[in-house]
Amino acid sequence: MTECLLIDCRGCTPEQYQGILSLIPQERRELAESYRHFSDKVMSAVSGLCQELVKLRCGCEVYIDGDRKPQCSDGKHHFNISHSGLFVGVAFSDYPVGFDVQETITEPTVFPAICSPEEHLQLGCDPSPETVTMIWCRKESYLKLIGTGIRPGGKTLNALGTDFLPKDYGFTEGSNDVVSYCTCSSDGCRFLNLGLEELCDLVDPRFTPYRR
Repeated sequence: MTECLLIDCRGCTPEQYQGILSLIPQERRELAESYRHFSDKVMSAVSGLCQELVKLRCGCEVYIDGDRKPQCSDGKHHFNISHSGLFVGVAFSDYPVGFDVQETITEPTVFPAICSPEEHLQLGCDPSPETVTMIWCRKESYLKLIGTGIRPGGKTLNALGTDFLPKDYGFTEGSNDVVSYCTCSSDGCRFLNLGLEELCDLVDPRFTPYRR
């Protein structure tokens, strides 16, 4: 079964952030440091830490293919990383997988920008923020599965159904008070909630300076 780790980055301190930086490669450290806002730095660094966990769990390197989709170099393992609203998630699977996490969408212009005619007909003009967010997550997880993003094809998909999915694929979804999240996989998904300390322990159990 696909497994997805959802990491809560709220409350990350500057000391914890510096500790996380020490666990990721130089190139990723530089990327994280290039962001202006501390929250963006944290999300980038933790995403990089998730990528290091992928390498450890799968026993291989990772790379970005021509469609900008992350891939394992051994061709046997699959993963997807997403972040939003100070949450970062990483999905692991033996089969191709798409995953998205999204902070609850309250901007009223988003639904008209992404909805299909079928969604508009079924939901009307003013669906709840939670509904809009889950539609976004479903579309994004599918489009990440096939290696694109929501902009190229989001409006053509009716995320209230599953007819467009590959055979044996489906959505597994959930939410908390901040974000919604969804995987598109062939074998269901188990979601696990982690804190930053638990994630660092998975990458390097000997590492402790990030602790409060």
